This record gives sequence, structure tokens and C-alpha cells, in this order.
Amino acid sequence: MLLSPDNLCMNPKIKGSKIYIATALLLALANAAAIAQPEEMKASERASIQQIRDLRKSGKFKEIGAILKSINPKAHSLSYSLALPHAATSKANNLQAIADYLTAAIKCFPKSDQLYLARAEIWLKVDESELAEPDIRHAIALNPRSADAHSDLAEFLRNQQKFKEALAEVEKAIEYGGPKDQLYDQKAEIHLQLFQINAAEQAYKEAIKYSDASRVWLPRQHLARMYTTSKRYNEGLAEFRAMGGANPKPEYRIEIATCLIGLGKYKEALAALNADFPEEFNLNSHRLKKQCFMALKDTTRAKQEDAIMAKLSADF
Repeated sequence: MLLSPDNLCMNPKIKGSKIYIATALLLALANAAAIAQPEEMKASERASIQQIRDLRKSGKFKEIGAILKSINPKAHSLSYSLALPHAATSKANNLQAIADYLTAAIKCFPKSDQLYLARAEIWLKVDESELAEPDIRHAIALNPRSADAHSDLAEFLRNQQKFKEALAEVEKAIEYGGPKDQLYDQKAEIHLQLFQINAAEQAYKEAIKYSDASRVWLPRQHLARMYTTSKRYNEGLAEFRAMGGANPKPEYRIEIATCLIGLGKYKEALAALNADFPEEFNLNSHRLKKQCFMALKDTTRAKQEDAIMAKLSADF
């Protein structure tokens, strides 16, 4: 258990004094030192990680599983144990082997909050949330100012529909210096589930403000979809058009058409849908076309869209 200055400074006259503040700072430094910190990997460890990455790219998951079972964490650094799950993970492959490795690594590095979080991530991927929660909370006990741990706990609580508790954890993650673009986006999603539309909008805008150019599209996309589901079609349309540019991607064409239909601009929507769509968007594009033709009272072409959708559904 980490020390607390309140355990040492019980006298209320000391509380808030310079002695108390100095004690708090010294104990904070001692606690930080108690948390296991990863050191740089050796050349042999970096080579091992690269080998596993190469095997993953080649789809050789059985070989990866065999390697995971043969590795002894005692013979490696904490940095290696933290890098290994990211190198080996690919969807559902080898998740149990990774969890087993992390369990062994935790025994070697019991003060590493990051190892507990890595194992919690694996539990969540296999829908074992009852195992993930104690790992996340253990990580917070080891490192109370871990933004990652508080964010993970927020996501867990959100999945449990404990939205107010989840919001409190996101606020802690923001306070403790986590990535603000991702955390405000996470906060907005929780506000939406509480039907707090104005608060969600503000959080999305904060996420956009803190995003760099490579990630800004994600909170903007979420904000635009919130506008659409809230029937604020003009605002949603403006966002999707801004993101899509002169030649929007198929997913943006679908969203643009949805907004135009909401605004009653059926001919413009059909123009947006007048393109080839990949398989994952094909059925939806024809549903939207049918909506347009029905609104324009073109029953012949609406029936043609019905026939196309029936064939697509049968093929699927």
C-alpha cells in the first residue's frame, strides 16, 4: 500500500502547514519510486519482439503461442514483458497465452501497474470483465495517478452502465495528464449515454481542440454523428462535408446522404449516393436510395431498389 501524508500528520494543526506540504512531497516521491519503472530493453529482447511481430504479420499464430509458452519473464526486463502483449496480440489469437504470460510476469514485477493494465485489456477482449476490474483497481492502488488506469476503469464502469461513476474516472484521467483528445472524446460518449447532449457537444469540441491533425477526424466524426442522431442535420452535414472534402470516402457519402434526406433534399442525396460502394456500405446505400425514390414518389425505381436489396441480402 502506498503511504499517505494524512497517516503521518494526524494533528489538525499540522494539516495544511509547510511541514505537512513538505511531508506530502517527500512521500509522493517515495511512492513514485516504489512503482516499478520499465528499463530499456536489451538488443536480444528487441530482436525477440521483432521476431514475434514478423510472425504475426505472416499469420503464424501457432508459432507465436509456442514462443509465449516458452518464455520465462524472470529472464527478461519489465520493458520486454510490457512490449510482448502488443507484439503478439492479433484479435482472438493467443489471448490466453498472453494472459498466462502476464500472470507470470506480474509475479516477477508485482509493483508494475502497467502489467496489471495489460492483463485487464486481455480479459476485456475475451469478455471476462469480472477479472478485468480487480486488475484495473489494483493498478490504481499501485499508481493512483495513472491516467490509463482511470480511463480503463471509466470504460469498465460505462459498460456496466454506471455512467456517473465512469464520468468521475474520466475526470481523474484528464486531471492526471492523460491524452486530452481521447479522454474528452470518451467523456462525450458517456454524456451521450446519460442523454446530456449539450455536455457531450462541449466535450467533443474539447477533444477536437486538443487533437492533432492525424487524429482530429475521430472526435469530429463522433460529433457529426451526434448532430445527425439529434436531427441537427445542417450541422451534421457541414461536419461530414468538411471531413469528406471534394471526393468523400464511402462512409462519408452515406452520412452526407443521411443528412440530406433528413433535410428533405432527396435529389442531392441521390447525387451523393451515385457512386460505387464497397460491400460493407452497399446495402445501406440502396436503403437510402429507396427512401429518396419513395419520397419523390418514384415507385418504379423504389421497387428496383427493393429487388437489389433482396439479392444483396440473399447473397450475404
